[in-house]
Amino acid sequence: MFISLVILFLIPELIQTCKLKFDKDYDKEFHYLYEGDRKRIDGILYNCSQYLQIKTISTTNNLLKKLSIQDVTYTLENTFVNVTVQTKLLGFANVTVHVYFQPKTNTYSVNGDKLLSSVNESCRNSLPYTEDILRNCPSLTYENDSYVLNETIQIAVKRRQTIIDFLFTAIVIGLVTCGTFCIGCGLLFEQIAVNFHRPLPVLVGLFCQFVYMPLLSYGIIRILKLDSSTSLGILSTGICPGGGASSIYTALLGLFPFWIWILGRPFIDFHRAKFPWWNMFLSFTTLFIPAMAGLVIRRYRPAMAIRVGKFLNVIGVGLLLFVLTFGVYINMFIFYIIDFKIIMASCFLPWFGFVGGALLAIVTTQHKKKSISICLESGIQNTAVSIFFLRLTFPQPEADLALTAPLLTSITTPIPFILMLIGKSIYQKCCASFCEKKESKQKSIEIKKYPNNNKQTQKSSTTKKQNETNSDDTQVR
Repeated sequence: MFISLVILFLIPELIQTCKLKFDKDYDKEFHYLYEGDRKRIDGILYNCSQYLQIKTISTTNNLLKKLSIQDVTYTLENTFVNVTVQTKLLGFANVTVHVYFQPKTNTYSVNGDKLLSSVNESCRNSLPYTEDILRNCPSLTYENDSYVLNETIQIAVKRRQTIIDFLFTAIVIGLVTCGTFCIGCGLLFEQIAVNFHRPLPVLVGLFCQFVYMPLLSYGIIRILKLDSSTSLGILSTGICPGGGASSIYTALLGLFPFWIWILGRPFIDFHRAKFPWWNMFLSFTTLFIPAMAGLVIRRYRPAMAIRVGKFLNVIGVGLLLFVLTFGVYINMFIFYIIDFKIIMASCFLPWFGFVGGALLAIVTTQHKKKSISICLESGIQNTAVSIFFLRLTFPQPEADLALTAPLLTSITTPIPFILMLIGKSIYQKCCASFCEKKESKQKSIEIKKYPNNNKQTQKSSTTKKQNETNSDDTQVR
């Protein structure tokens, strides 16, 4: 029994099937090209049947906006297949090459005994019969009187990094580091101790930021069936909470790598690709060290910490404006690669965060101010930290593709508040006259019903005014 199992496992290795192998860059899985590059990819056919010759070759390219196939050439000697492609847009593109074989036209004779022994032969020495070729060449299929061999070329299109890109990354790193330092200067251990005396609002906020939002981002990824790079961007955005102290807690507790490791497995192959844990550690060390430095300064130099903490609002507003203006400008490619699913995910993540935070605050019977703060802290994510993490951690083009999620999320987050402000202003302008008329009618009705009371109120008001004027005269004297 054991010997038979070994033979079954060894038979696929002994049979040399027909293959089409294309050259790869330093044994990498993808062919890495820059936008606008033109490249010829050479392939060689191995171990194909000697009784077959190439009939024609076709290609399938489902992403025409990212890649175009310029030329396909081959030789009749069944050896070389060359595919020339030209890249257009950032992203991943797969080109499937279909090689159609037909039997050779020359005559040949076949011995019957040789036919019986052809089961154990390789694909190259298989006999010119359909059943024999398909049995010895499992990579071939038979369609429309032709033998078909399919091979996929995986191409990754990268964006050329310019000085502006490095400048943007450096400014974001600098602003995030300064903001984290100011947050550390603004934290007080006494305030933290007071919050723990009544821990329910703190626990609700922490649950929304550290549990609800990561799980919400993962649910959006699974429901919308996003690709791997976009899923990484949505997940990293959902893990970065919007509060300043929350970002420090995320770095201290190691929740970012924890959620990436737990929830990122479906779209990150940890066995096949080297996940950049060291880069992740370095990126969060740059958050941890400034925060701890701010806490130390707050402890031993409180006056200096108070002066530094005043710059937090300026840095926060500057960072938000910088990401929404200069960040969108240098990453204009996102508007060419986004689709409806990415837009929906970028809208659902903050909006359902607001809804979930408000519902949890209402369920836990929090008063109005705390409910509003929990709602806002849940939905507003720190997209700058997410951009900072993706830029430093992942290679190209994965990092650029994943950046679409935090950039779009920063754009879609204020939309509900803008709509609420527009609705409030419209209500105040359109309904103000109606409300004034309604109030004047009610006053006139009250005057008709109770004239004596109105006179008394007028007298009381006049006496109050006289008393006020007398008091003013005394003060002047």
